[in-house]
Amino acid sequence: MNKEQIPIYVVTEGIYSDYKIVAICEDKSDAELIVKAIDGEYRSPRIENWILNPGIDQLRKGLVPWCVRMESDGDILECFRGDGSYDLSGALEDNPNRDVNNNIFMMVFARDEAHAVKVAGERRIRFLREEELNRGC
Repeated sequence: MNKEQIPIYVVTEGIYSDYKIVAICEDKSDAELIVKAIDGEYRSPRIENWILNPGIDQLRKGLVPWCVRMESDGDILECFRGDGSYDLSGALEDNPNRDVNNNIFMMVFARDEAHAVKVAGERRIRFLREEELNRGC
């Protein structure tokens, strides 16, 4: 397991301005014990799964998150640095998907725009292959 793939379990409750972290646990069973202990008529705690130090290995190598949208044939529609509205999990996961216009969208870690386009192109090929295999099922 890579360093950035260490799961932690965060017990939270509330929404919006009332949202708060109650506990952070290394073990899911510990988080479940806490939820059971404080759950009640006026409290609705839940467990959120988080990854400890997401993307730290990539960031230390000088890579940053990029968002890439492309057509199925590989033509780039947009490529931009991921900003605060995107978290690192999308870049950590190799899971391109289709947008509402049937274009391929993904986040990748890359040094610069050219590197982001190269990485996205490689993922696009695997994504299209998997789509085709799934259609054949």
